[in-house]
Amino acid sequence: MTIRAPMIAPLLLESSARMSDVSDVVRAAVSANARAQRVAAHARDDRGDVEPPFRWALVRHPVAFTISWFAVRFEQLLDVIEQAAGREANDTLFTMLGLTGHTPLDVVQLAELGEHPKHPAVVLAGSRVFGLLEPMLMAPPASSSRFGGASRDSNGRDGPTSSGSGRDSAAAPSRPPSAGGAPALPPRPSVRVDAAAYINAPRRVVPGKKFKLELGLTATPMAGVIGGQVAVDFKPDEDAVTLDIQVEAGGFEGEQQVTHRLVIPRDDPFTPRLQLWLAASPLEDGRSETLRALRVHYACNGVPCGSATWQILVQATDVAVTLPSSAPAVARVAIDSGAPSIDLTLRIAWQDDSEASHTLRWTYTTPHDVAAPVGKMVRGSSELAALPIGIVDELSQGDGLDGVELLVGGIGTRIAQEIPAGVWDVVRSVYTAVRSARGDDAVPTVLLLTQETRVPWELAVIPDPLPDASREPFFNTQCIITRWILDDAVRPMPPYRLAERDVAVVFGDYSQAPGVGQLPYAREEADFLEQQCDGIKFDATRQSIVQLLLNKCTTNTGATLAPRIVHFAGHGEAGRSSSAASFMVLNDGSTLSTSYFLNAPAFKKYQPLVFLNACQLGAGTAALGQPGGFAAVCVRGACSAVIAPLWSVNDEVAHTIATTFYEDVFGTHGATPLTVAEAMFRSREKPYTDVVVTDANAVKHTRTTATRMAYLVYGHPALRV
Repeated sequence: MTIRAPMIAPLLLESSARMSDVSDVVRAAVSANARAQRVAAHARDDRGDVEPPFRWALVRHPVAFTISWFAVRFEQLLDVIEQAAGREANDTLFTMLGLTGHTPLDVVQLAELGEHPKHPAVVLAGSRVFGLLEPMLMAPPASSSRFGGASRDSNGRDGPTSSGSGRDSAAAPSRPPSAGGAPALPPRPSVRVDAAAYINAPRRVVPGKKFKLELGLTATPMAGVIGGQVAVDFKPDEDAVTLDIQVEAGGFEGEQQVTHRLVIPRDDPFTPRLQLWLAASPLEDGRSETLRALRVHYACNGVPCGSATWQILVQATDVAVTLPSSAPAVARVAIDSGAPSIDLTLRIAWQDDSEASHTLRWTYTTPHDVAAPVGKMVRGSSELAALPIGIVDELSQGDGLDGVELLVGGIGTRIAQEIPAGVWDVVRSVYTAVRSARGDDAVPTVLLLTQETRVPWELAVIPDPLPDASREPFFNTQCIITRWILDDAVRPMPPYRLAERDVAVVFGDYSQAPGVGQLPYAREEADFLEQQCDGIKFDATRQSIVQLLLNKCTTNTGATLAPRIVHFAGHGEAGRSSSAASFMVLNDGSTLSTSYFLNAPAFKKYQPLVFLNACQLGAGTAALGQPGGFAAVCVRGACSAVIAPLWSVNDEVAHTIATTFYEDVFGTHGATPLTVAEAMFRSREKPYTDVVVTDANAVKHTRTTATRMAYLVYGHPALRV
């Protein structure tokens, strides 16, 4: 038979083998390989470089009646053997590699091997290993100095195989053009490299002593690395991508707030390593040890593509302890060099990956060349947890009353005081760079990747000097701003494209619900979406919403409904405690909680844009330590984008915002379609709206509402329908 998929022969090992036995097997393989190469070199009458006998080791791990397979780079195996020297003889290969929780390789029978098989995979002929499909189709790596040969770095210079740090690292060379009239090489196809974040550092250290931190990519998830699984997409004929790497290291001294560049070659993505030196800061008074976290952020062309965490126990004195390994996450990141650029991404993460620290560390990524901030990028506050729901209640009670402008401005100032001064330095620098590049009317796009999901940072009043004095001073009126959840359980970046399919519209009719106010504009919203956007209308009943979430609804033609936009117009309310769920109000006055939406099959399959045009459904809460509230739950439930207001909004103004939004994103009346973020930015260019209300005595009054400022947008700043 013809095998279309190139395979290699790995070194076969048993997971239960003791490290002393593994060392003997590897030593024999290296010796046999060296002898064979010397014989071949003698026949060629040259010395030759000694190549490693294998590129990969394949570890067989039987448990009961199941056999799992794991691939380990041969170089990594040698490192583990060195680490095992002098340890207990009973340590097994499985233990030393820390394979607990790792994702096993796919297994395929030789007879079933397709023309374009999925990499990586173990190929079996019956129960016998026939070969290994590597994590990508790649050329053999350069000779390693470990085996006596000289190696080359990614730029072709003689020296150790590595990639240096800093912004001046050169890019990998492009493919040479054909010469001498020879026919050009065929274009190299696009390829996806399945990889994981490589983080190598001690698990425990003492203050003041420098240690080495190595970063890069590896073939399989590593024990101890939290998150960080990656898929790198190389375009046709693209020989390399450049990763921008930032290290957020609270409690450590070294290179921080510096973007390091690492070139990832297509043909050898797992060799380049970035090396940094850090040292732990002194322990707090009276502490004998503390657990601190290194968070590593990855970006490509200024677009974030993932984060990973490595925890280190800092001890006052060096005392041997057993540290548990963490199972790697399975969420993937697509490093897409063609993704739309974002002018500024701000990451907001808890120090040491713990909310108990009451300290948030801010880092940033931008494609623009801006100076490092002068001010601090870290701030601690024990009041953050109580601030968000207080904001919701204040604005719900004060909106529409005299002085609403003072109220919103005061709350925005309180929020701004929780943002470090260095963040505003970065915002101003990016604003200047954007206008220099795109003109005086250009407005930067900003993405907040935030672990703290309850504080509406978008409402912050930017301290003087304002980037644009002609606009209102709020963060979300100065910038086109969206947010996303920074969490290992959520995809690291939202999508930037949304296929236009079916529009599902759920509206509340509360005429038969005692004590629930009627919303006359909710039906008008539904009618508008039905007529202008071919929307399918549903009453806000438990049955209709459950059927929609279960993906059991049909269109007017009888076809299965494929909702890519889900719009809800009705009543809602945010939870008021750490355990209470937010909920939407149904036609009969009963409620539907967020829990119904977290595991909805329709959301998982179609990943829609969800517009929750209901009071308080954008407010964040904490539920079992996870990001809560309706908007955050929809993001965790796989939605591509979510729009929802923080506080109780005016029915008429909310209707105007929604209908204008859909006209803008669909390009109604021949206009150029806007992105989702641009449409919402346009809606709040004038934050306050005067409305006429009628009191109980039929007397009309003019009131001012800040409804336009209430809406948060979860999603990519460049998302288009």
